[in-house]
Amino acid sequence: MSRYVIALCLLLSLIALPTLAQPQSARDFAFMLPVKTLTLTPGKVKPRALSQPIRQPIFIVGADAASHRWIKRHYAYLKRIKAKGIAVNVRNTAQLQALMNHQLPIYPLQGDEMAEIFSLSHYPVLLEQGALKQ
Repeated sequence: MSRYVIALCLLLSLIALPTLAQPQSARDFAFMLPVKTLTLTPGKVKPRALSQPIRQPIFIVGADAASHRWIKRHYAYLKRIKAKGIAVNVRNTAQLQALMNHQLPIYPLQGDEMAEIFSLSHYPVLLEQGALKQ
């Protein structure tokens, strides 16, 4: 099964199964790495309404320092709303493990399709309750 089919199945699971268990180790996803999303880069995101409904809160991050700071700043809220994370730019298991060490469920997924669907150019970002915000 190709890594893109697996990634699509995982994304659908994130949205459809809010009780999806948190992965234990980045090694669980080593076969999906590296993940490179050409259309998403770290940067500022203006809050706006989403035209697509989101049942499961999802946050999008990368392995960069700004994403780590954003996770630390919003950790309590992300935990409270049971948000699931997508790491869209991660080179290796060490970078993914550093993201997973924040104790939030984070999965490596290529994000070009999500960027197109939600008209995104930058991350970190949170998609929840019909809104996109940083």
